[in-house]
Amino acid sequence: MTTPNRPAPEPVSLGDGQDALERLRARGRVDVDSFLSKLDVTRILHEPIGPTAQCLTLDQLEQYAFGPVIDLPHLAECDSCANALRAYRAVKERSAVPAGNPLGVPVREEMAFGVEVPEVIELGLADLQFDVVLQVDSVLDVQPADLKVANSLFTDIYCKAIDVVDSDAEAGWTYRARCVGRRQDAMVSGFEPGAKFVDWIQVSGKNTAGQTFDASDLARFSVSKDVSAVRSGV
Repeated sequence: MTTPNRPAPEPVSLGDGQDALERLRARGRVDVDSFLSKLDVTRILHEPIGPTAQCLTLDQLEQYAFGPVIDLPHLAECDSCANALRAYRAVKERSAVPAGNPLGVPVREEMAFGVEVPEVIELGLADLQFDVVLQVDSVLDVQPADLKVANSLFTDIYCKAIDVVDSDAEAGWTYRARCVGRRQDAMVSGFEPGAKFVDWIQVSGKNTAGQTFDASDLARFSVSKDVSAVRSGV
């Protein structure tokens, strides 16, 4: 099985960033606060993060990290922006303060869980089969029916099997979830054959021990030629 050839975002939080700043203040030979005070924050927030003028800005990362991205065709072609958006969302998720936590200290999931989707998912047949790679720090004791896969382009996605790909006591376990999705014809028919775009795929669930897990990844979609049959009402 071929997995996506892209770097996985480091599992950090905003709190980790604050810790790094404190270490720099304590051990660094540079006046960190003086350096930060001279930065033009407004300019930085509005500068493209990638090599082209069409690349996302930091402000847009905040805007699209948890929002719809189908209308951003640039993401389908730019690895720099897609990877930055993945990493930004991962940081925000790990920095979230759960309800009922008055101290405001981020609480990390008991089960470390990551997900990788195929490099490209082609939207063609009504029933579409694709694999999702699951990476966990311990054995993923979960039934296929308890694995929830969601995406706005499908009316339903279900997991029919979960296979072990690799296991290592130190590196963790890698699984392959074999998924089947039925597309939303009303939405897909709005795209021309050959269109390319990206959208979030969310994977969540609970194992037999009651531990919950939740992760997401950006998927690249390509609309196949047979979508013309949907557009014409066949």
